[in-house]
Order: sequence, then structure tokens, then C-alpha cells
Amino acid sequence: YTSDSSDSVATSQAQQIARKIVDSSESVYYLGRPSQTTLKLNFPGSIDSTNLSNKEVVFKIKTKNGVTDIVQVSSVNMSGNLPITQGIHLITIKAEDGYVKITSN
Repeated sequence: YTSDSSDSVATSQAQQIARKIVDSSESVYYLGRPSQTTLKLNFPGSIDSTNLSNKEVVFKIKTKNGVTDIVQVSSVNMSGNLPITQGIHLITIKAEDGYVKITSN
């Protein structure tokens, strides 16, 4: 049971993170430059990779059954990169012309 529950925790965490990134990206985008916001997000430990491509936030999560894709679609273009390491990350989302720029520290 333990691997099942930790898998579902990681995937639901990734889902929440992706949703928050999309929601914040849309808010910041519609406010326009020089708007920005910073999210403090707790990333799970089993991230295989992350990707921001145009209007999608994609997390690939390692589970005991292989890699699961978590995808959230945004109405705005996003550019940048997301961390894959476990723990608390500060994600900054900044409005640019025609897209939002996403950075992490």
C-alpha cells in the first residue's frame, strides 16, 4: 500500500502545483506588465521532468507503474522552467508582452 499512497500523493501534489501555476499565470497575464507574483510551492520527490510548453504545464511523475504525465492547460502562453527537486521552491511568474515568464530559485 505504501508505494500506492506515496504515488497518489506525488501525482496530486503535482496536479495542484500545475493548477496553481496556470491560475497565477492567467491572472498575471491579464493584469499585464509589470505585474508579477511569487508562489511558494512544495514539490514532491518523484518528479522525472517538468516542462512548460506554450500553454501547457507538464509534470512527469515516477510511479511504481512507470511515469505518469500530469498536464494542465492554460489560456495564456508560458515560458521558462520549473525545478524537479523535492522541497519548497519559490516560483516567480511575470507578465511579458504576449506571454508570462516563469522562473524559480
